[in-house]
Amino acid sequence: MAPELVKAQKYDEKVDIWSIGVISYMLLSGRSPFPGRDKKEINYMIVNRKIDLNEIKYFNKITTLGKDFIMKAMERNVKKRYSAEKLLNHPWLLTQFQENPLDQ
Repeated sequence: MAPELVKAQKYDEKVDIWSIGVISYMLLSGRSPFPGRDKKEINYMIVNRKIDLNEIKYFNKITTLGKDFIMKAMERNVKKRYSAEKLLNHPWLLTQFQENPLDQ
């Protein structure tokens, strides 16, 4: 759940971008970015937990561009969070499609 939803603020399509960031985080690390014991703790972490992927051992083998993709999607400030178009044009995503074409 995006921080603006946790805080019961107005929201737009960028909540889905946040979800893409969380899913990417989980797929690349096998872990949740907000491993709380209950809903209250998880919500607190969504709003407050500082995430530095360079300090998380599960991301040691992930490229700088991969980490940047996640962080652009999981930006707490909705005005700074990437749009769908910007995320689709992120260099990490473009590189993945160039190296692993889907039509092969």
